[in-house]
Amino acid sequence: MTDRVRADRREGVELGATGVPFVVLDHRVATPGAQKVAAYAQLLEQVAGPVPSERVS
Repeated sequence: MTDRVRADRREGVELGATGVPFVVLDHRVATPGAQKVAAYAQLLEQVAGPVPSERVS
């Protein structure tokens, strides 16, 4: 394993990973297992904040 892979594994274990899949966002929010779209949306809002009602194209 390279140092980068070891660091990713260590971070996952510190965040509670016990298997795969395991998703980590912004090195601070994590969820184990396959999730529904709504669960991922909630995680993204925790990291980035709510989506504005008007989007700029």
